[in-house]
Amino acid sequence: MNSQKRKAENHEDAPEPKLSKVIATHYNRIEEKGIESRKESRIYYLRNFNNWVKAVIIAQALTKIQTMNERKDIRNKSVTVLDIGCGKGGDLRKYRIHGVANLVCVDIADESLAQCRDRYREMTKLRHKGNLFDAFFIHADCTRDNLNIKYKETKGLVEKLGDKNQFDLVSCQFTFHYCFESLAQAETMIKNIANNLKKDGLFIGTTPDANYIVAKARKEGASFGNEVYSVTFKDESITDKNKIVPLFGVQYNFHLEGCVDCPEFLVHFPTFEKIAEKYGLKLAFARRFEDFYAENHKKDEEAGLLSRMGALETFPPGDEPLKGSDDDYIHAEQFFNYYRKEKKLERIGTLSQSEWEAINLYLVFAFIKV
Repeated sequence: MNSQKRKAENHEDAPEPKLSKVIATHYNRIEEKGIESRKESRIYYLRNFNNWVKAVIIAQALTKIQTMNERKDIRNKSVTVLDIGCGKGGDLRKYRIHGVANLVCVDIADESLAQCRDRYREMTKLRHKGNLFDAFFIHADCTRDNLNIKYKETKGLVEKLGDKNQFDLVSCQFTFHYCFESLAQAETMIKNIANNLKKDGLFIGTTPDANYIVAKARKEGASFGNEVYSVTFKDESITDKNKIVPLFGVQYNFHLEGCVDCPEFLVHFPTFEKIAEKYGLKLAFARRFEDFYAENHKKDEEAGLLSRMGALETFPPGDEPLKGSDDDYIHAEQFFNYYRKEKKLERIGTLSQSEWEAINLYLVFAFIKV
């Protein structure tokens, strides 16, 4: 019996939370910058693109939930959302736009959570505050803590939402991969999600694509990347094509220009799916970001969002210079020159090749509580 199987069968305890502190400290130290400062970033459009993916999956999930409520003739059609890994509150506006009634924000980084709370307080002062959701904030590590206990300790939550199966939607954006440090942490995270979802509730998220990352490591080496991102594995044996990759604890350092620089863990998706099924979560879909974009970018609402959020860079450039080097847009130049006459193009929306490569690291998923 190999060591990985023994670990799985024995439900090996989670390791000491040293990395959890490193991760929390990293996100606490990220400075919140204004929009003008963000526009100067090399990855301005990449961040907008990732934000578009989140906006689309959140909108589609909330629309589906509201439709299901109508079909069931549920009188109280208010929607309650749990945001695990809420960070500084980048998704608050998305929930307001879609008429969410109640939101519970959870994060491991206390200072980020405080900024999220401050952002919400600022929203309450605006003219649309009458339509704003009620929000609660919980400082917790959902890979280790029992969220139900934290939930009951939060003033006013039980009185407002009840004591179990409270949520229509759980969203976990760009944070789920931290739980794959160990089997125990993955199970704790998934139990925290499943135990709090209503029947037919949805769990959505975004996470790195382990298959793609391992394939690149075995082709390019234990450290790879480009001018906007880098991945460096702690164990260089990841490049050995004859070695089985462990299901948990495969650590690498992920660096994204001016945004992220901390340890992450590969998520073996079939294992993720199997644990989720154990706790009553059935996979609805999983898509690489490039496939999700291909499926959605021509739909009316999604295309409008893509434009309004500035998720693609204009090529050929107008008044603003390109963010990357000229060589990073050869693909865009070839596409534009090939189709400009046939499609009467004046400009196209694109990203630099470096940014497309970074986007391909990720996938988006949705589960339903059955």
